[in-house]
Amino acid sequence: MNVLRANISGCIRLLLLSGLLLAVSGEPAQAQNSDLVLEVDIDDRITEAQRLDINRLGIDTRGRGESLVQLTLENTNLDQELTDLYLYIRVEASGVGTIAELHQRDGEMDDPITLQPGQMVVADNNQLSDGLPGVPGRIRFEDTGLTSEGEQFINELEGFRLPRKRYTVTVGIYQGENRVHGGEELVKISKSFGDRALGGDDLSIYLTGPGEPIGTESYIRNTRPVFNWEGDMADSYRLIVVRDTGDDPESLIQNALSTDPVIGGHGFGDYLDYEMADAVITDATNFPYPVSNVQSLEEGERYFWQVFTLISTADGEVNLPSEIFEFTIAETEREEEMIAQMEEAMRPLLAELLSGDQLEELESGGFNLEAMEVDGQRVSGPQLQQMLEEFVQRKQQGDITIAD
Repeated sequence: MNVLRANISGCIRLLLLSGLLLAVSGEPAQAQNSDLVLEVDIDDRITEAQRLDINRLGIDTRGRGESLVQLTLENTNLDQELTDLYLYIRVEASGVGTIAELHQRDGEMDDPITLQPGQMVVADNNQLSDGLPGVPGRIRFEDTGLTSEGEQFINELEGFRLPRKRYTVTVGIYQGENRVHGGEELVKISKSFGDRALGGDDLSIYLTGPGEPIGTESYIRNTRPVFNWEGDMADSYRLIVVRDTGDDPESLIQNALSTDPVIGGHGFGDYLDYEMADAVITDATNFPYPVSNVQSLEEGERYFWQVFTLISTADGEVNLPSEIFEFTIAETEREEEMIAQMEEAMRPLLAELLSGDQLEELESGGFNLEAMEVDGQRVSGPQLQQMLEEFVQRKQQGDITIAD
C-alpha cells in the first residue's frame, strides 16, 4: 500500500483530470453571467473501458501519463478580457462521499487564468501540469486534493483497480478568488459515470460443465456437449477447447488464445493441430458444440477447456480467465466398465439411504443411478459418489431424513 500511496500522491492531479474525469461530456458548458465556455473531451479508451486500473494509465511520479483528456476554455467576447479565473475539480463516489477536491491557488505568488478577447485555449491533462498554452503562469493547486474520505478510499483499494461505484465529477471555473475564498462561480460541468463501466469486482466465471477441474478424471458420453458457465449475460466471452497432447494444459490454451478466434470475432482464425474450438460468445453463457467450424471430439480423447471474459480497458482488451476444466469422451467399452464400477460403488450407499423395499423396487424396475440434479445442477461420476457419501454421513448423524 505504501507504493500505491506514493504513486497516488505524486499523480493525483492527473488521476483527477484523466483517470477519474471520465464522464464529463463533450457538450460545452456556457457560463450564465459571462462569455466563458468550458468543454472537456475524453478519450474513447477511457469512456469505453469496462475496467480501470490506475497503473494502466501510464502515470509516473510527476503525475504525467497518456493524453486522455482535453480541456477547452473560450472567451466568446471579442472586446473584453476574462480575468481572475480559477479552476475547481470535485470527485464524489457513491457510498463514500467527496473523495477529492482541487482548488487552484489564489495567493500573491500565484497567477490566475486570463483569457484575451476571443481567445480559445486547448490543453490536455499533461499540459495542465504546467499551465494553459498561450496563458501566462502555471496552474498550481492548494494540496493533493484527497479528503479524509478519499484517504480511506485509497487505503482500502485492492491493488490499483478502481472499485465498482457511481462516481460524480464536477469541473468549475471561479472568478475573483477560488472557491474556498468565495470566488464567483462562472461555469460548471457535473456528470456521473461508473457502475458497470468500471466493473471488475464481480467478474468471476464459474464453469459448470462438461467435466470438472483438472485432476478429477471426468468422463462424458456426448461428443457434442453443451459448454456451460456462470457469468454476466451482458459480457462477451471467449471459449477455447484443446486436446490433451501431454503438454501443460495452460500452455496449450494460451497458445490457442494468441491466435484469432474461428467462431465469432472477425472469423479469420485458423485452428492449431490440437485446438478443437475457439469461439467468441455474446449474450449467452453457454456454447452448444456445433457440427461445423470446430474439430470433432473423439472417443477416448481427453480435452481441456477454459472461458475468458473479454474486458475493455484504457489500454486495450484484457482476458479474465476462468479455471480450466477437463473431460474425456468415454469409449463404449470403457463406458460400460465405468457404469458397472459406479453401480458397485453406489449400491451400498443407496442401501444406507433407502429402505430394502425401496432399493429392491428400483432395481427390479431396471433403474440405475447415473446422475442427480441438485439445485438445478446435474451431478454425476465421482462427484455424485462423493455427494452420496456425504448424505450417508449426515443421515447417520441425524442431520437429514429420507422421505418415502
